[in-house]
Amino acid sequence: MSEVDTVGASDCFCGVFAAALTGDLSEGDALRWAAARAALLVTCRGAQTSVPAAEEIEAFLSMR
Repeated sequence: MSEVDTVGASDCFCGVFAAALTGDLSEGDALRWAAARAALLVTCRGAQTSVPAAEEIEAFLSMR
């Protein structure tokens, strides 16, 4: 995978991190999820349309 469009990556990271902290994830896992989601986001064009679903994040993290 390579980056295509970085617009919205930091917003995505911060939003996912904050949301994950309010859930059942530890701080470390929340950071991992936020980083993975932002990493996947930059592989597509468009900030809103490229935000990956939870299933995509799980698949991405399971490969690492």
